[in-house]
Amino acid sequence: MLTSHIIRVAVEAALAEDAPYGDITCETTIPADETGSAHLTARENGVMSGIDVFAAAFAAQNPAVTVTAAIKDGERFQRGQILATVKGPVRDLLPAERIALNFTQRMSGIATMTAAFVDAVNAIYGDDYDGPVTRPRRYERTRIVDTRKTTPGLRPFEKYAVVCGGGHKPTSRRGHDEGQPSGGARRARHRPGRRDPPRARTGGPHHAYRSGSRPP
Repeated sequence: MLTSHIIRVAVEAALAEDAPYGDITCETTIPADETGSAHLTARENGVMSGIDVFAAAFAAQNPAVTVTAAIKDGERFQRGQILATVKGPVRDLLPAERIALNFTQRMSGIATMTAAFVDAVNAIYGDDYDGPVTRPRRYERTRIVDTRKTTPGLRPFEKYAVVCGGGHKPTSRRGHDEGQPSGGARRARHRPGRRDPPRARTGGPHHAYRSGSRPP
């Protein structure tokens, strides 16, 4: 779970790592009383994730900085769309900018990629689908779930981003396999008392269906 405490600890650590002795350039070239504003603008279409993390980075740098979000996590945006506006002392905007963007860009990238997989899988169930994949006949609707193979230190952020993109949290690793169902995966499917559907690592939407949803 991505809590406010986890966010605060992460952004404070990132700020300290990025500029442990402060930003000398800002302190020597920008007047202390100079204020300014900036927009977070999308360079391409995508799905938002990490807007609270974006705001937290500026708040950790200086609580006087205000961040006005124009979008919520999980919402889709278009190229050129303004996603947030930041206002405050310029000396604080510049040091926090890179940390805020690093988190938000990564999380939104994961959410956007997840949404592409979710859209591709959902298309199989559409009435007008005429693609190469045979519709599932026995198993419940295929779902995209996250993985434990996350970037060290960023697990809660990346797992949250998957949810923003329409993915789901797995309930267990039972039946976790890659490619065509192995003997272990098939046994897990038929294990007495198993309540969760099998899952598989995949290399694409077609592979996701082939490995996790085709009847044995």
